[in-house]
Order: sequence, then structure tokens, then C-alpha cells
Amino acid sequence: MACDPRPWHEQKRAAAFAGVAAVFLVNVFVTPSNALLVAVTNDAIATVNPNAAISDVGNLFFMIGSSILMAIVVTILIERFVEPRLGPYTGGVLVEGGVELSLAEKRGLKNAGRAFLGFVVVIALLTAPPLPWGILRNQVTGGIMAGSPFMSGLIVLISLLFLVVGYAYGRGAGTIANVTAAIGTIIALMLPYTVVLFVIWTLFLLAWYALGIPLGPS
Repeated sequence: MACDPRPWHEQKRAAAFAGVAAVFLVNVFVTPSNALLVAVTNDAIATVNPNAAISDVGNLFFMIGSSILMAIVVTILIERFVEPRLGPYTGGVLVEGGVELSLAEKRGLKNAGRAFLGFVVVIALLTAPPLPWGILRNQVTGGIMAGSPFMSGLIVLISLLFLVVGYAYGRGAGTIANVTAAIGTIIALMLPYTVVLFVIWTLFLLAWYALGIPLGPS
């Protein structure tokens, strides 16, 4: 079977990543991400008005509209700007099966596993013990869930987890030789798509407000 002669261009990867990142948090249904983001938003609101708060469906209408808009925008970006760079598709993609991991990849996975366990242990040591040792607990009530640094910083902790595990794998597998160059390459490739999606999404939000359409049922 002949292999597809098209190169897997870096622009394709960047467009796919930017598209997923842009549309990931919008949905026609309420998702667990809503609960996390609403909790963070309510914390921010409380600094201005302690009596005000929003619910998990506070922006449901806007999410539904954003889902439709982002699907259209991402499709246009891929079809009009990314696909033409790849040349004509001739078919005949060779699917590899049963690929054996290289020694470098196995070493990277071992490093990633150790990094994951180490991260979990550190967070557990900062959360599980009672006050004053559990610094990620609520410093007033001693709880872990309500009003604790652990819950309010959950998104940051998850981001750090992926960063630590990914870096450990990259160093072990030898795929990250220069961290600065790697980050710069990713940002440079994603920046055009990020700017376009940000501008369109902002204009969409302003138009939504201008038309007086409620963001959600509450």
C-alpha cells in the first residue's frame, strides 16, 4: 500500500491544537468544567459583591451560541487556510500497527510515571495533614473542599501536573532538548489561530450583549 505523500505539516498540528483548545470549554450542555469555572468566578465576584453569585448554568445560552460559532470558525480556518498548505490528498494512508516502543520512549514513560507519583505525593502532603501542616486546606475551617486553596487553585494544580509529567517524559525520551525553543515554537505556531479566535469570540460576546440576549437562565 502506497503511503500518503503529504507531509504532516506543523501548521496542521497547531491548527488542531488551537481548535481543540478554543472549543473545548463550550458545549450545548452543562459540563464539569462549568462547576470549576463558576467556583473561580464566584470567588472573584465575592471580592466586589459578597452577596452576588452565578449558577452553573449562568452562561448556558452563550455557551450554546459559542459552540455553533466556534465550530464554523474552526472549520473555515482548517478548510481555507490549513488544508491548502498540505497539497492535494491522494489517499492510501499506511496505518502502522503493533509498533514497539523505543528505549527512549520507555525511559520517558518511566520518568513520567515517577513525576506523576511525586506530584501526587507532594500535593497529598500539603493537603491531607490537619492544620497547621495542611497548607492547602481552608485555614479557618480546616476543610479541603469549601474555600480551600486546594479547590480554588485546582485548575493551576492540574496545569502544573501536566507540565511536570510532560517535561519529565520529554527529558527522558529526548524529545525536549531545549525547553525555551520548544515553547517558543508552539506559541509561534498557535498564535495566529489564537488571535483570530480571540477577536471573533470577543466580537461575538459584544454583539450578544448589544442584542440584549441573556447569557443564561440565571
